Parts: sequence; structure tokens; C-alpha cells
Amino acid sequence: MTPEIALVTALSLILLGQISVAEVIAIKKISVCQTFGSGVVEPFNGNPYYVSTTCPTTLLHFTHKDVDYKIITTRGESGLIERVEITLNEIRTVVQNGMIDVENEKSVSLPYDHMYNHIYPYGIYTKLTSKILDLSVVWRFAGSEIDYLWVELGENSIEEKVGLCWQDAAPENSNNDVIHRTDECLTRTPNKNGKGCAVMSHFSCFSNSKRKIYASLCKENIFFYENKTHLECAFYSAIGRQCEQEEFTRGWAISKCPDPTCPGDLKFVEQGNPFIPICSHPEVPDSPETIQTCVCPDDKVLNNLGNGSWCVPKKDCPCVHGLCGNNNGDTTDDFTTKSKIRENSAEPFAHSWAVGSCTGKPPSPCSSDVEQNADRDCSHLKDSSGIFAGCHKQACVKIVCNCGGKRNCLCVALGNYAKACSYQGISVGDWRKATDCSEPCNNGQKFGYDVRSCNTTCHSLLGPDPTCEVDYAPVEGCGCPDGTYLNSDGTCASQSECQCHYHGHIVKPGPHLIDNRYCNCKDGKLNCAGNQTACSHGKAYVHCYHSSNNTVHRTCASLDTAVNISESCESGCYCPDGQYEDHTGVCVSRENCSCLFSGAVYRSGQSVTSSCQSCTCNGGEWDCVDKPCPGKCEVYGNGHYQTFDSKWY
Repeated sequence: MTPEIALVTALSLILLGQISVAEVIAIKKISVCQTFGSGVVEPFNGNPYYVSTTCPTTLLHFTHKDVDYKIITTRGESGLIERVEITLNEIRTVVQNGMIDVENEKSVSLPYDHMYNHIYPYGIYTKLTSKILDLSVVWRFAGSEIDYLWVELGENSIEEKVGLCWQDAAPENSNNDVIHRTDECLTRTPNKNGKGCAVMSHFSCFSNSKRKIYASLCKENIFFYENKTHLECAFYSAIGRQCEQEEFTRGWAISKCPDPTCPGDLKFVEQGNPFIPICSHPEVPDSPETIQTCVCPDDKVLNNLGNGSWCVPKKDCPCVHGLCGNNNGDTTDDFTTKSKIRENSAEPFAHSWAVGSCTGKPPSPCSSDVEQNADRDCSHLKDSSGIFAGCHKQACVKIVCNCGGKRNCLCVALGNYAKACSYQGISVGDWRKATDCSEPCNNGQKFGYDVRSCNTTCHSLLGPDPTCEVDYAPVEGCGCPDGTYLNSDGTCASQSECQCHYHGHIVKPGPHLIDNRYCNCKDGKLNCAGNQTACSHGKAYVHCYHSSNNTVHRTCASLDTAVNISESCESGCYCPDGQYEDHTGVCVSRENCSCLFSGAVYRSGQSVTSSCQSCTCNGGEWDCVDKPCPGKCEVYGNGHYQTFDSKWY
């Protein structure tokens, strides 16, 4: 049986209720790695284990066709994940504080579509799917944090695999490739003495050995958080995905864990279609997958066109219609008439929305002079030997008249005819040259009638171009000649002239010294020797290749140093903005900066007495107050004196 036939068979069996989604994943050969609760990890292969750390942790990191892919998670003091950083094909997505940032776009709204990935609601979860390879990341928000995250990875040709998802046990403390330690984060030794987890005995869907493993993990999961039932409930919810519905429901009921809450009058179901009917799209196709989700009561749909999350009968959905279209995100049905049929042209569509007593035909837009010019210009369409020999002319005349005879309207009209002809398999050739509608192209680009985006830019040289997977209709416009690529500055360049990208900035072809590493930009790809320095004590790496920071003023020791405007940025590990490195190498706020005296380090607030002064360290600087010194007269040797005022004789 071929994989395709196996998959079709699996989907059929799902619809008949004979196999589960987990079994479909097995048939499709998709590996799943998940992390949940306060640090339970189920790797792609092997038994689950527990990692208790607030340090940034590599869940997985691999390369595919020389491009890096990595997912880094960071847990907060609550035990839940407070930050996820997903880098796919050099596109960085950060999930934090309940929001999603993609590259430089802050708090994107869903669904969100990018050239390389797609992010969308998926039941009560959020799902990010790569368009380059068979990889998805799914997570569930618990307030502003995440209590459950899993990764689905297909059979891709991947190399250099690192991370928790490929380990069969918790990493050693010295493994900095997986757990990135700083002075601010904490890693605890797991403890199996947590109180609770008696519910595990009621999950009959596991073998005795697997249930013992989960029972032990459950206690580790709650040991440091025994008053936080949400961590125990997140644990049961995650492992319950492996059970049949009836078995899971029995264990869940005994746990007394609350069901997830749904907004508005939506109701929670344990297994449902990941996508629910909404007013904009009331008809949702059946899905072979089921997942925890929020649904409307029977015979109702979610009113996504109003405020809040409220369900209404389909007939009560607020309608957006008229000459401005229906605002449902689908451009193919904007010409829907009042009688709910889709027209092919604008005039009958517009007439259908006429109101009042307006029933007659609209007046002709053509005056005698304008019509004469329009008729002449549109004659290209009726010329039996012309380039538009097989097309019609009357609509063209109306369009040009409506524009007052402007030539750009004529070119738009002729362009629409050319496109319509191409859809019917008739190529009209270089109609722009024949009708004096030529479009100028700049920067070495040439005009074409079948311009493609697949593998035509310098950026596409980095890896697989997802636009090649889409069957676009022919598009006319400017593009680079064959053998050249569109560069970042809009010019056409040969492959050897293509620029590279580094942290969102452009690098010219050739060798460069970037962040103390020797790099070479060749054929649109930037290759650097050596690894970037790892930072500790709460510091972050400053890339001076594209920074104008004066890094000399980022330490407590430099606060009293005169500013040298000629100082340039030097790449390295520095404290975040608003903080300074104290004399022990730790990042602190300005008011907590340490001070130096006679080679000794003093914390802010500590005092010393010297030379009739009492000095207090205050935010990296000494505040000194003069104090009266007691007079002293000394006599020693054979008649040597020092007076009270320190005069010798």
C-alpha cells in the first residue's frame, strides 16, 4: 500500500469512527514532541522525563538544506512557559505575554499569513505551520502564559539535531547546548515526593509500566507548586490526548479539574472540529482531526462581525453587502447581487443594489467628443487583423467614457480583455506595444506577461521558496531577466552579486568581519566561521555590525569616565538597556551600581571613612561629607615634633 492510499484509507476510517487522530499521525509518519505542566517533556522517541528550570531551553534545533530551525522555551516562576521563540527559515516568531510578534510586527492578529509560515486559531489552541517543511508548533494559552505545547515534525531530511525533543533523559547540568544558564535563572533537581496525583490510577488507557512513569512525573510536576492545581490539571489534560474519549472523561471527572472556559456563550467540547462556523464563513468542511475547542450551540454560528463572542442563528448574521462587497475576506464573491447570485461584470451588479424608484438605465457617460475618441481608441478590439481580433469593444467604450477619455483607463480596459483572453487559452501577444500602453521598467527589469515569483529574488537563494508551491495565474509586470535575481535594493543582479541578510540588515557580497567572526557573503548566503560568544550574568549579545551604541558607557566603572564621542560600538556581551555591569560582572540598575575604593568593591549604600571624609556609595558614585578630624601632636626621637596642625619641626 502506498503512503497516499494509506492516508486516504486512514481518513476514511476516521470518518467512520474506527481509528483516532493519533493513529493517523502514526500512518502519516509524523513525530510528536510535547512539553506541558511545569516541565514534563515527551521526546520524539523514548520515555518522558522532567526538567525544572527557568533558564531558556532549546526544545529542538536542526538544519534543513543548510537553514537553521529552532524552538526555545523559557518558563517563569509559575512553572508555565512564559516565552517561546520560534525561528523558521530565519523568520523569528516570539510568543510572550499572550501576544505573538513576527519579525518587526508587534502583536499580530490571527489568522496571520507570512511567506514562510501561517499562524491561526486551532480549537482552543494556536497553531503555527511552516510552508517550507512538514513542521507545526501548537500551544495553549493559560492566561498570558502557556501550559501545553507540542511540535509535529514529518519525515524531512534534517541534520545536526539538538534539544530536549531528541533526548531520552533530562540533560546534564553542564549541557549548555540545551539549557542556557544565566545568573538570573534557576534549575532545580527534580523531586518525586509531590503530594497528590492519586487520579493517575483512574487512567486505564495506559499500561502498568507507562502509568508508573506518568505517576512519578506527575509528582515531580507538582512538587514545587503543590498549591497550584492548574499544573496538575495541565498534566492530566496533556496525557489524556492519548486516551479514548470515554477513558479520558472518567479520569478527568475524578480529578475535579475545571474544563477550559470559553468566551461569550460558546461552550467547551473535548473533541470537535478545529475550525468552527462563523458568520463570514458559515459552512465549514468536515475535518478528520478533532481537538479541544469552543463551539456554538446547535444551529448557531459565531457572530465574528459583531462585538464579543456570541452565537446567533445563521439567518440573524449581520450582513455586509452592497457596492463595497461583503467583507468576508474572499475577493471572488464581491459581485454578489441583491438576489444572491454572482455577476461577472460591474454594471448588472451595481444595478441590483439600486434603491427607491431608480429603475431606468443609467445615462450614457459618453459625450460626443469623448465618445469619438473612445471609439477610436477602443477600435483595437474590433480590428479583424489587430491584436484583439477575437474580443469585443462596447464595454471598453463605456469604461473609457466614464474616465473622461483618460488613456490609463483605456489601458486598464484593454489589459482586462487581454487577461480574459489568456484565461480562455488565447494569447494576444504584446498588446501594450500595439496599443501604445507600454509600461516602463526600472533598474534593469523587463516587462513580461507571465512574470513569476518562484526563485526570482536574492532572498530565495537562502532555501526553498514557498511561492514555487503555489499555482499562480499569469501576472504581467516588471521582473528581472533570466539568470538574474531581484536584490534588496530593487535592482537585478547576478547570483554572485546578490546581497546577504544578517539580523534584518543587508550585507554586501564578499568577506566581512561581523561580531568578531569572519564571514563571507557569497551567492546570497552568509557563512560565518566559529560560534557567537555565549553571554552570562543576564547580558545579551550586541551586534555592532548594525548598531550605533557607544558600549563604553554600559558599566558602573565607566559612569565617571569622560565621554569620548569617537568611541565606536564593540560587539560583545552587554547588559540590557537601562542596566550596567557592576564591578563583579553582574547586570544591575543604575541606582544599584557598585563603587570602587582602594581596590575594594562596595555595594550601593555601603560607607567608608577616609581622610576626614565619610563617603557612601550611591548608584556607582561616592557621596562624601567632610568631618572634623581630631588634632594630634606627636613627639619622637631626639626632639622631633609634629604639631596639632601637622607642622613638623
